[in-house]
Amino acid sequence: MLDWLYGKSGYSSAPRKSAAAMLPEMTGGLTAGTLVATAEGWRLAETISAGDKLVTFDDGVRTVTGVTRRQHALKPSPIHSVAPLLSLPEGAVGNRRALLVPEGQALVVESDLAESVLGDPFALVDASHMMRMQGARRVLPKDPVVLVTLSFEEDQMIYIEGNAVALCPADRHTTPETIEDAIWGTSQPRYKVLPKETAQMVVAGAGMEAELAKRQFRGSPSPHHA
Repeated sequence: MLDWLYGKSGYSSAPRKSAAAMLPEMTGGLTAGTLVATAEGWRLAETISAGDKLVTFDDGVRTVTGVTRRQHALKPSPIHSVAPLLSLPEGAVGNRRALLVPEGQALVVESDLAESVLGDPFALVDASHMMRMQGARRVLPKDPVVLVTLSFEEDQMIYIEGNAVALCPADRHTTPETIEDAIWGTSQPRYKVLPKETAQMVVAGAGMEAELAKRQFRGSPSPHHA
């Protein structure tokens, strides 16, 4: 499971950056107020510090090696001139309440279509490609928003807001394992974020699956009349 996410489809001699480095600089992160699964329970993203232990999707409990905080840009200008935040409704990606994420932050989308096309139901999608999700909308908050980036020794996926899963980057300040890594960066990304067209296809498929499930549920007989 998740084989395609791990970059096992072949090796290229050209060095490649980590999954985090493949996204635009200074993008992504978790908005302050987002709940993160730690070894001790749920905590707000802005309260996490280096040394804290978080629950990861693949590796159990892992230690945070770096934390970066920055303020999302706010400008009195049209929404297209500033990278907006994306508001996802409850349940869109396994989140138990509405979720606010910046463009550049990758989240896991589960879809039967992804399994058919990619060989795995779990796909990493940049938030900027999630507008086709029902109820998703771009917003420019009136009040300042703090974005928190949590880093590990290697790329990790962590649980946020229930069953939602977010990609966290490898700490760029950790010691490289090889000379090649020191010169060129990590040669093979641990996780792959889908390109735009594939991501939008997977998101659209997930939306249709969710709508079909709702219709089937509404059409099912009540247990009192079964």
